[in-house]
Amino acid sequence: RAGAWRAVFYAEIVGLVLLLAALAIYRERLISTRGLLLGAAAGAIGSLGLLALYRAMQVGKMSIAAPVSALLAALLPVLVGALTVGLPPLTQIGGVWLALLSIWLVSQTDVDAKPRLARLSDLRLPLLAGIGFGTYFILIHGVAQEATLWPMIASRTGGTLVLVAVL
Repeated sequence: RAGAWRAVFYAEIVGLVLLLAALAIYRERLISTRGLLLGAAAGAIGSLGLLALYRAMQVGKMSIAAPVSALLAALLPVLVGALTVGLPPLTQIGGVWLALLSIWLVSQTDVDAKPRLARLSDLRLPLLAGIGFGTYFILIHGVAQEATLWPMIASRTGGTLVLVAVL
């Protein structure tokens, strides 16, 4: 478990350093405090989702964790967008359904394989992972309207702080 968490932590740190280097080159203007806080919250929630996904995989729930978290990560932003902005055009709705169908198809195992879901509690970590990923996408979308690099820097910072607390 610590190995996966350390890998996520190092990825956050390396990503943060690279983003700061890009900021030094491109000199993007600083975003609002609200944007920085939303970006940091997105990163923190996304990192928690990633930890939940890795934990689910560690305890042998990979066949459940990957598709459930992917479905939720895709579905949550669509639902929030439908509630806040309105329903997208029919072609986009069809694209969302095709994407969800493809996630489900990719996650299928052999016909003879036994189902991996023994208890409803087996869904706890995959659901948390999917909610974390979907919430990340929702929050970072709102901040990404202000700039490109600063939202990502705030996100990596928030994720790194959460991982430091966990580790």
